[in-house]
Amino acid sequence: DLKCFLGPMLLGRSREVRPWCIRVSVRWRLQTRWRLTSQSDTSKIPFAIKRTPSGNLPVYPGFQGTHKVTEITNIVGNRELLAEQVQLVVDKKSKVVGKKKVRIQGHVEREVKDWLARMGF
Repeated sequence: DLKCFLGPMLLGRSREVRPWCIRVSVRWRLQTRWRLTSQSDTSKIPFAIKRTPSGNLPVYPGFQGTHKVTEITNIVGNRELLAEQVQLVVDKKSKVVGKKKVRIQGHVEREVKDWLARMGF
């Protein structure tokens, strides 16, 4: 999806008003595949994943240097246990980074989102 605007755009040494376009991210939309369909009882699980304001699961692919990684953010509770469980599910190394993140080696966004949705998050 492209959205076009009229605004100043730096062209060479002069400022001219020309239309310019940006690509609208599809992440702004609710990813219906992992939509929260029913309220499962997750009170006995020692960690929780808070969804983003748009209702999506906070699992993002990215890079650390030249290595592909997947990050889970907005974690409340026992992050170490979540890292261990994710490591068992996707069979990749994972570790806790920062206060609310778990980083997994490789791009395993779909597998992690499927697993979290099955758990009820």
